[in-house]
Amino acid sequence: MPNALPPKTCSQRPAAGVAALLLLLVELSAGLSAGVAQTAKPSKATVREILDRPELFIDRRKAKVKDIAQQPESLKTLQCRAQLAFANGAGGRMIKGSTIRLGECLFISQGSVLVSGPMCACTRSVKVCSKNTNYILEAMEDGDAAVTSLEGTLEVQPLDPDLSASKPATVVNSGQRWRFYQGPGFTTVVDLTPEDYQRIIEGPHFRGFRERLPSQGALEDYLQAHVPGVTLPEPEPERSSNPSVNPLLLLPLLIDFAPWPGSRPRPSRPNDYDQPGPRSRPQNSNPGYPRSPNIQ
Repeated sequence: MPNALPPKTCSQRPAAGVAALLLLLVELSAGLSAGVAQTAKPSKATVREILDRPELFIDRRKAKVKDIAQQPESLKTLQCRAQLAFANGAGGRMIKGSTIRLGECLFISQGSVLVSGPMCACTRSVKVCSKNTNYILEAMEDGDAAVTSLEGTLEVQPLDPDLSASKPATVVNSGQRWRFYQGPGFTTVVDLTPEDYQRIIEGPHFRGFRERLPSQGALEDYLQAHVPGVTLPEPEPERSSNPSVNPLLLLPLLIDFAPWPGSRPRPSRPNDYDQPGPRSRPQNSNPGYPRSPNIQ
């Protein structure tokens, strides 16, 4: 009787192959994420809406709706507000007195900008990155900065004066306001109250805008679940440049100038003074009319 074959044992090679495959998938995923992060930089912005006054500028030229700004151009609002659409799918709203520059991140040198969608923004003192959230980044004149997460998780990192990041990043969650004081170098975090949300939503970042934000649906869901009673404002109806006139207001004018149906124009009576020839006083045509003796 031939010898029985020894039982098969699990080789270590398949396990090593599976581990190598998993490692390769992780590396590909990391590379894909890095590629997405690189394409997410704000290199181009399209003007979608201008409110209050036509005072939006791209560098030194006056901008209008549908104009496009390219990296490294800057956009500046004077006494106006504007909504932008970035090439990576994110959106932004600038309030009055704000200046931004397109580049590796959305650099805000002054003012306040509402960011919606996957976007990294920065000031002279902080850098903020998000995957798909709604937040407000403010740049103060003294170098301080404030970040308000209306919905979603943010990664905020203080920057050194040379714009390098030597300090660890901080996670800011939904409904939190994070502020960085550049002078002393410390930060504070406070939770937003429903009154804070109401004040923000009734403020310049939302009031009067008709264009929806790219991640506005996520913000609406968060408000409905966590901040009951606070809702985003409805877009205002578009005003017509040629307002219609109520025809009833013109009725008195029509009555004065339009003839009634069936009426005929009154014939003009000839005037003796309009006849050609020398003017003479009309004589009495009735020969039987007695003449008064008192008339000489």
